[in-house]
Amino acid sequence: MVCGDPLEVEVEIEGFELTADGEANDGHVDFSLNGQGVAMVADLAFELPEVAEGTYVLRAELVTPDHLPLDPPSYDESTFECAPSACGVER
Repeated sequence: MVCGDPLEVEVEIEGFELTADGEANDGHVDFSLNGQGVAMVADLAFELPEVAEGTYVLRAELVTPDHLPLDPPSYDESTFECAPSACGVER
């Protein structure tokens, strides 16, 4: 169970350079929450503010600067529960 205010997200990536400048052979991470796009990030950590109580599937997918998936696709998904009772608890 996690606190959703904010939801802190971190990823580990190997063999892929995250950049926001659009150079060749780089890209960013597209994040979706329950299938809806929520962020395009060129960093290993970010926060989503005020994620409501509930169960979620967070998907992180490496994409090219023009938002196309890699070939083969490279992504990971995690299912978690968000609850106010987890806020303020040592993690």
